[in-house]
Amino acid sequence: MKKINIGFVGAGTVGMGAIKILETKKKDFNSMGIDFEVHKVCVKDKSKERAIPAGCELVTDWKNIVEDPNIDVVVEVMGGTGIATEVVMSALKNNKAVVTANKALIADNFAELLETLARPEAPFFGFEAAVGGGIPMISTFQIQMRADLVTEVSGILNGTTNYMLSKMSAEGMSYEAVLKEAQDLGFAESDPTADVGGYDARSKTVILAQLAYGVLLDENKVFRQGIDRVETIDFEYAQLMGKTIKLLGVSQQTKPGEVTAFVSPMAVPNDKGVGQIHGATNVVSIKSQFQQETLLVGEGAGSLPTGTSIVSDLVRMAKADQSSAFAQPKEQRFTADFE
Repeated sequence: MKKINIGFVGAGTVGMGAIKILETKKKDFNSMGIDFEVHKVCVKDKSKERAIPAGCELVTDWKNIVEDPNIDVVVEVMGGTGIATEVVMSALKNNKAVVTANKALIADNFAELLETLARPEAPFFGFEAAVGGGIPMISTFQIQMRADLVTEVSGILNGTTNYMLSKMSAEGMSYEAVLKEAQDLGFAESDPTADVGGYDARSKTVILAQLAYGVLLDENKVFRQGIDRVETIDFEYAQLMGKTIKLLGVSQQTKPGEVTAFVSPMAVPNDKGVGQIHGATNVVSIKSQFQQETLLVGEGAGSLPTGTSIVSDLVRMAKADQSSAFAQPKEQRFTADFE
């Protein structure tokens, strides 16, 4: 039996979802010859009641996890790009495997991650949960699409904005009203800028572009337009054309080594493709030379869907999956600068 000691940095919605799955599926993992143990969990407040496994130690300093020789893999689910970056980079440099759901961290630190993971002795780095929640999107690019030539990646990459646009389209709700509803239901944060401003979708677009084409885009030069300017009347005009409005993240390889990318609300046919994806669901269309078009659809957020992706990375790590985290970088790097 291969024992894997896990240290979680963060114990919010996603972290607790992953821990619940690890405990629920423990016998199944044992049957695979894997014994996952949640050894330590780093939290801000140790007094807060949490459903953590018996024997698991709560700590408040992330270094107690990253520097613990008994920890085999660090799961970063605290979010943000400040301390979280220190956690991830320190763990990798200490040759600990890392699993993260942090898309902003990856997009902001691509160059350093590529350099760190290029070492022959580099540990496992899993980020399935960073894009698409529970959809096996990252592994599709890492494994399946390596045998193909991707020419375009496009889709709905943010569940919050898709929920809001779906309600505006179906019920004629104003942006302000649907944002408040989304916040009341927990879909949107109290500060919704990352979602409604298109920043979240842009980070994910940059990550998928690297995986698809091996091109490292400058995120700050990728055109970004959120949904905060979309009004009810825009849907009325779209309906006249048999269309609806969706926030899409798009990247296209215009020629070898050159890629253009953007995030923007777009009018799409309401009776096919992304126009039929409603609520908090995510969808990505991958156009390629051999498979023509591949569609990936599923829950793009939430405790258990995203937790499933974290656990899937842990299984890959335990089974010694050596698939490269990122695509082989190309020397020529380009992104259209619309701003």
